[in-house]
Amino acid sequence: MACPTAILISGSGTNLQSFIDQVGDGRLDLDLRIVFSNNPDAYGLQRAAKAGIPTESFGHRDFPSREMFDRAVADILDVYEPELIILAGFMRILSPWFVRHYEGRILNIHPALLPKYPGLNTHERVLEAQPGDEAAHQGGRVGQPRHGPGREDLVHGLGRESPLGRPKAKCDNIVHSLCSET
Repeated sequence: MACPTAILISGSGTNLQSFIDQVGDGRLDLDLRIVFSNNPDAYGLQRAAKAGIPTESFGHRDFPSREMFDRAVADILDVYEPELIILAGFMRILSPWFVRHYEGRILNIHPALLPKYPGLNTHERVLEAQPGDEAAHQGGRVGQPRHGPGREDLVHGLGRESPLGRPKAKCDNIVHSLCSET
């Protein structure tokens, strides 16, 4: 059974397209239920629509706080009951409320270390950072091969019971697959 998944984007959706392609050819067992963007003009929304994936979008500037924006996003996502939230170039710092709400279900494949390393070419800039640069060298990063987390760490987090009352074990193989490509 495919892992119910929501993907959050902010731009062109090249990472999203990779997920769409890999699901399409059977390499990833994801049920892509919703693509959300904080940028209504993001080209990635067109990619999702072309693939038949529902899309939603609204800008964060319409909200008085980060948490209120995140709660509005969660209201949309929760309708689709995702067990995995993939941040595929979602260029927003998430509120503590959002992270707690989806605890153990968020996978960031674009490890921008905000606010110090925003935007494009993040991987190269972080890997080139000086050894004394604490922002670049603390903790594991998915997609940063020299400092990647252990599979058991991710699986442990994703193996917990979801707030929806279903175990997320069926998503474990997806995390293993994604992490083994780094």
